[in-house]
Amino acid sequence: MSSTHTINTKLRLMDHLQVMAESAVNTLNGLNQFAVNTKSDRPRQGATYSLSEVKALPYMTPVRVAEAMAAMENEGREFKRDESKRTLPFMFTLKDVRDIYHYNIFSFRERILKCGGDPSAKVIVGVNLKGGVGKTTTIATTASGLVNSRNLIQHQLKVLIIDLDPQASCSIAFGYSDISRSEESAAQAVLKKIDKDTLMTWVKPTISDGLHILPACTADAFFSVQAADFAVQEGVHMSELLSKYVIDPLRSEYDVILIDCGPHLDTQLINAMQCADSMLIPLGLDPLEFDSTLKFISRLPDLFDFIKTTRLTGEQIKFVATKMDIKNGKHFDNLQIGRALWPMNVLNSFMNDNNAFSVTFANQETIYDVPAKVYAQTLGVGAHLGKAKMDMDSLVNELFMMMIADKRVAGE
Repeated sequence: MSSTHTINTKLRLMDHLQVMAESAVNTLNGLNQFAVNTKSDRPRQGATYSLSEVKALPYMTPVRVAEAMAAMENEGREFKRDESKRTLPFMFTLKDVRDIYHYNIFSFRERILKCGGDPSAKVIVGVNLKGGVGKTTTIATTASGLVNSRNLIQHQLKVLIIDLDPQASCSIAFGYSDISRSEESAAQAVLKKIDKDTLMTWVKPTISDGLHILPACTADAFFSVQAADFAVQEGVHMSELLSKYVIDPLRSEYDVILIDCGPHLDTQLINAMQCADSMLIPLGLDPLEFDSTLKFISRLPDLFDFIKTTRLTGEQIKFVATKMDIKNGKHFDNLQIGRALWPMNVLNSFMNDNNAFSVTFANQETIYDVPAKVYAQTLGVGAHLGKAKMDMDSLVNELFMMMIADKRVAGE
């Protein structure tokens, strides 16, 4: 075959691929607009609380709530009321509740500083090379739970999600679906060497007060190809790029940074593992998922050979069982095997198989963002939502206790 024929064949292929790519982008834009239109009847506003619910929160009393509300109203704060009810009861947002708490008690960060501890963020990396085990669901819902769980609101945590997966499922779950146009991501922040002030403008809010996200974009798919030359050019080890240009500048701004990695071995994964204080590995319990996780664990020593330095200790590699079906004997057996193999690493908490996670994700929300009544009326069965929240409350509280036990906050 002549070289001219080969070149012409590739040119025809490229023309065909360009047409396919343009149609894919147009379809994505159409689907994004459809998602926006279909959600317009019920705006995403996050969780709300009645006055009695606020008074019943940990460390709250009627007097404390009344004093905080009076002081905030004197400063010009107006609290929303539920106009759908005749008595017009208060309808507090998460920000309202966090501010009421702040009037009465110190935040987690303030307590650490008063005790002389290190307030820099704990970095938790979600990773598993097997797709479909609930990694993105776990990371996104954990982040939401850290600011929304009723036992943790008092700590007024500041949480950041960094989406390192070019598929951007985590970004889409929080409403940032236009990933084909944007190039404001963690990977692009590295390659463009942006300063901290610019980086903070790339960080986006979510509907939960205190929870932010640095979305991914489709251009991130080429990061592994570009990173090697960039690292040589900058004189930085390739595994330390994310730490130097993104994590280190942001550690002082947050209490927790959670990183969602794609289900593939690439430069993004290596960089995320390098800056991890803790790894959170979803433990799929179906036979194929469990087998794949075992294979992934068997290759961890080889993966860390690519990393120059690490903050991680063996005790901080944690497994959380996902999509657990308590009626499935094989699930129970595999969970027991995991706990026998790694008794210090498998968390006590686990996530039951529950469609509430996928149903709320499809609506670009987490289980914490939807009131049970609204969920039952418009999305699914309310009971499933309550069970999902119980699972996640247990998980986020267990992870928070790990933070307190960490040597950086041991003085608390």
